[in-house]
Amino acid sequence: MMGLFSSEYESALGGVRPAAFVRDPPAAQETYKGQAHEGVSRQITEEIVRCLWYGRHFLQEKLYTEDGSRLEVLSPGRWNREGGPDHINAEILLEGRGRLKGDVEVHLRASDWGRHGHNQQENYTRVCLHVVFWNDVEGGFVKDLYGRCIPQVALSKYISLPLEELPGLMEELVEPLVSRPLPGPCKEALLQRADYARWLGKLLELAGDQRIIAKAQRTERRLKERSFEELLYQNLMEAMGYKNNVAGFSLLASSVSLADLRRLVPADVIEREAAFWIQALLLGASGILHRWSNTDLHDADSRKFIDSISGLWRELQGKWVGEPLSPEVWHWEGTRPFNSPPRRLAGISALLARGLQKGLFREFLSPLEEAKCKGKGALQTVVRKLENSFLNLEDTFWSYHLTLGGDRLVAPVRLLGKERVAVLLINVIFPLLLVYARKNEDKEMEEVLHEIYSRYPRLQPDSVVKFMSERIIPENAKALVNSARRQQGLHQLYRDFCQRGDVSCDKCGFYLKLRDRG
Repeated sequence: MMGLFSSEYESALGGVRPAAFVRDPPAAQETYKGQAHEGVSRQITEEIVRCLWYGRHFLQEKLYTEDGSRLEVLSPGRWNREGGPDHINAEILLEGRGRLKGDVEVHLRASDWGRHGHNQQENYTRVCLHVVFWNDVEGGFVKDLYGRCIPQVALSKYISLPLEELPGLMEELVEPLVSRPLPGPCKEALLQRADYARWLGKLLELAGDQRIIAKAQRTERRLKERSFEELLYQNLMEAMGYKNNVAGFSLLASSVSLADLRRLVPADVIEREAAFWIQALLLGASGILHRWSNTDLHDADSRKFIDSISGLWRELQGKWVGEPLSPEVWHWEGTRPFNSPPRRLAGISALLARGLQKGLFREFLSPLEEAKCKGKGALQTVVRKLENSFLNLEDTFWSYHLTLGGDRLVAPVRLLGKERVAVLLINVIFPLLLVYARKNEDKEMEEVLHEIYSRYPRLQPDSVVKFMSERIIPENAKALVNSARRQQGLHQLYRDFCQRGDVSCDKCGFYLKLRDRG
């Protein structure tokens, strides 16, 4: 009998209450002046605000400081992992003051500036901007040690996404861990346990289960207002955004619904043509097509592509009820051509065209239903079918071009690489299928899904996995993180313990439990 997704994570920690199980912390009940946060404040952390600032995930063309001055971000600054302000050597344009260079300090609330004593600290006198999520105090400024006024901006006013969705969208956007982290005290405490390898391996698996359960619960909450088809579309669009463009893709999915696609794309065209219609609608609605309007193209392929897409967009624009997004929503710096927004839109367009009228969710559901009758021997086939749903996507232009105006490639390049496909399966497809299995009380399907998840090979380690591997795992136990499930377990431990800014390492419940049981 294959196992179901386990909820024994908390029990394995011996009574320690990780953040995942803290339902109603004091912060959730706080109401700041004129702002009822409705429990969202417990989900949005200072680290998320730092990621929003650093990745410029806000409406830049409408940014104003709290005193009403127009603000333009030229550079968010270098991410600081030492003491002092959060971002070093930022550069901004501020109405009435011109170009300013200095440091940026980030907080969840404006009052944290004084609460943390920065108004009395010398190393905060270079701060040129105070970035907060909520302004819970009177006035548009904070003051430094010498009484100078520091302007502040409240990002909550410039985020177009629902606040309750931000933690889920931003949870992968952790700090850029460019230097090797120092070992945490829990690494030494782990070594004091005679059975630490077996215990830690089991804990990572239970934590990995908890992570996908949490994703499924978040998915189920969103399902109340949508069908499985609509939610699949929304979640895939968000996941296509990768690091720099999560917010842009989410905004686009809200602007162009699945119903819009089904209404506006001709039902009598072949799949390849349908994909081109979808791509035209998404490129036009995204504002990217407008961004290209003044591009001087010299190659015939790119000119033909733009002419065709623009023609379809002109036909669609009058029928679509909506306003194109600002081109400033999209971030191009630091994005590899392979992962650029246009190539990702080409990929999702090809995928949607395959099931636009009949439905796409069935394509991911069918392999699991077939596996229920065939046992463990069919699991590899199931995984291959799920992966091929993404790996086989093609586009007549973007399969042969990495950039608009770039040279044509000799051989086609996949629109989605295998590593990204694995991320889509773990973050989108598996949680959605788990919700479906549980809503239909299909334990056999849940068992198949759990077995696939348990066997899924490890991915290229991201910044959290690298950080946690150095932070808590002893050198001779690195091989313990040998599956995607255990990597997800590291993410869960990071979220529940290391990410918390209100508890120091020597008072962390995870460390204290290890020390007590050493």
